[in-house]
Amino acid sequence: MIQRVQHTATEIIEAMREERGFSAECAKTYRCHWRMLGQFSGSSDVCVSDETCGRFLSYLEQQGKARYYVRSVRASLLAVRNAASDYGLCERPKIRAVKVPELHPQAWSREEVQTLVKTARELSGTVNTRQAGEWWSTAIQGAWHLGVRLTDQLAIKRCQFDQDGVARFNQHKTGRLIVCSLPLTLLDSIPSRGRLWPWPHSYEHFRRVFAGIVKNAEIRRGPWKQIRKSAGNEAERLRPGQGHLFLGNERRTFERHYQVRSMHPAVMLAALK
Repeated sequence: MIQRVQHTATEIIEAMREERGFSAECAKTYRCHWRMLGQFSGSSDVCVSDETCGRFLSYLEQQGKARYYVRSVRASLLAVRNAASDYGLCERPKIRAVKVPELHPQAWSREEVQTLVKTARELSGTVNTRQAGEWWSTAIQGAWHLGVRLTDQLAIKRCQFDQDGVARFNQHKTGRLIVCSLPLTLLDSIPSRGRLWPWPHSYEHFRRVFAGIVKNAEIRRGPWKQIRKSAGNEAERLRPGQGHLFLGNERRTFERHYQVRSMHPAVMLAALK
């Protein structure tokens, strides 16, 4: 355990990172949420009261923030204050709960994703010296077959795939090992060295280009991550009970955030006599 910890959230978060080894993105989220609390309360002291934390969550709700977002803020505050409690800086926190509505995940069908691929092929221009239509159409196919997050897909390299098109690596977000694959025909159509889809621009530019592809495809609106959700639901349809394994999720995470129940066939029981 860290022997000397100050009363600032930043110090607590750094101590947590050193001891628990969570990702830089997670630490960034914790710091962001605590900074927001500090601006609201006028203090960054981790000994801030449960009542103040509760009023801050109520303030976010009144500002129209999504309940799932408010719950994630609560989780950040709770994690840091629990750590502070472990260090003997404050009592065990009891921050009021945030009720959330049931999620209704959205996904595209296989046919809709295929329409995205065809639409992307019509793009003009270049991406890293490659024809833009080829870059985007193969990237969409890659997202469908790999089922990984965008950060992992943009970082994945040709050398990570074996002769059968199978790759094994640890996810950037969770650190969990994932096994995924690409059709050899798709691999053979992509440069054989370095990253498969190097992206030289900002994520905002990526978002805008993809939004244009979706619009031109004339399908339901959705972000890039909806391809991942769609692939997970297709995997669940083909292999019931295994959609979460395809995406590298826990089962409860898949069922809550990814599974679109309306896309799966109803269970038909035999008629009673």
